[in-house]
Amino acid sequence: MASAASIGAGSSVKRAINVDGDDEEDQLYSADNRDGDYEDASDANEQSDEVTVSKIWPTEFYAIDIVEGFEFIHDMMALGSIIEDAFGIQFEGIPYVKTTYNDHLRRWMNASQPAKDKALAAGRSPAGLWSKFMAANPAPYAARKAAKKRMRNAESQSERSASL
Repeated sequence: MASAASIGAGSSVKRAINVDGDDEEDQLYSADNRDGDYEDASDANEQSDEVTVSKIWPTEFYAIDIVEGFEFIHDMMALGSIIEDAFGIQFEGIPYVKTTYNDHLRRWMNASQPAKDKALAAGRSPAGLWSKFMAANPAPYAARKAAKKRMRNAESQSERSASL
């Protein structure tokens, strides 16, 4: 069969697919009707088409995976690693954004223990998505942060109006 899957820390899925045929049976075999027995590795690379599907961090991840990432990054920092490097290892293919990471770490740290327990107990089910955890546990200082942003926007708007 010509399908190979690899998942890097829950961040992407790659699968070789055959898009040449309309028939479902055609999807099960390579274009030359071989079932994935390649003569050598270079033949495999030439004959497979990879499709990468990326998830948006953190909203499309499970809380259990996000928390595992927080713990991994904390452990790596204790060993002298840089946060960005540890993040890249844990969440392969996802760009590290300092403020986003810190906002979500702070959200987790400030959540009640029952809320944390509920999110982790949900595992990799729809109820265990980080977006569900976010909805139930607003970010600390979110209202203050939004108010500051509105103030900055209002100030820049009035500065632009004054310069016209």
